[in-house]
Amino acid sequence: MDTPPLNAKTLVASQWLAIQPKPLNTTVVELRERFDLTPLEACLAIRHAQEIRRAG
Repeated sequence: MDTPPLNAKTLVASQWLAIQPKPLNTTVVELRERFDLTPLEACLAIRHAQEIRRAG
């Protein structure tokens, strides 16, 4: 299954999440409220943030 492309707000959310010093307990809720994301967009942002962290 292909990952859908990230829209601008999902990309910004993933970049924000990638620089957070410690994991959030309610990451999906936080991203949805802070960036007005859908549940799918929040999950995509989390996935992309993990890729950013791995890339260093």
